[in-house]
Amino acid sequence: DSTVATITSTTPQATTNINTATSIVLNFSKSMNPTTLNTNNIRLQRTSDGSFVPLSFLSVTPDNQTVTFNQSSGVLAEMTEYRVLINQTAVIGSNGNAMGGDPDAVAVAFKTGDFTNPTATAIPFGGGQSQSPAIVVTFSEAMNLSNLTPANIILRVQNGSNISTTSIT
Repeated sequence: DSTVATITSTTPQATTNINTATSIVLNFSKSMNPTTLNTNNIRLQRTSDGSFVPLSFLSVTPDNQTVTFNQSSGVLAEMTEYRVLINQTAVIGSNGNAMGGDPDAVAVAFKTGDFTNPTATAIPFGGGQSQSPAIVVTFSEAMNLSNLTPANIILRVQNGSNISTTSIT
C-alpha cells in the first residue's frame, strides 16, 4: 500500500472561541506508526510570537488512527491564536510512508475565547458634595457599550436600596 495518510479531522476545528482547556486531537485517514505520533513531531505554536506551547502526550487509539495531546500547563491563554504543526517527514503511516515533505505543515489553526468574566471597580463620588454626583466605573476589559444601560447597571446604597440611574456615558 503506497497511499499517504492525511489528517481527516481535528479537535479543535479551525474556528474561534475555543475553550482554553481543550485537548488537541488529530484523526488520520489510515493507521499510523504510533512511535512517530509524539510531541517532537506534533507541536502547538502561539501564532503571535512563534513560541511553542509544551504538549503532553495522552494517547493513541488501538487502531493507531487518532492521537490526543494536552497542553502541559493545563490551559491555553485566552483570546490567543494557535496552530498545530505536524512534521510530515517524520509522521509515518503503518505502511512506512511519510505524510509528505513539509516539516511544519499546519494541521489546524484556532483562536481561544474569552472565558473570564469582567470585573468592575467603582470610584465613589466623595460624600454627597454635589446634587448630581458622577460615579466612575472602571472595567477589567473592553465592554460592549450597548450593554451598559441603566437597565443593567444597578446602583445601591449601603442599606440595599437602589438609586435611580439617569444616564451612562
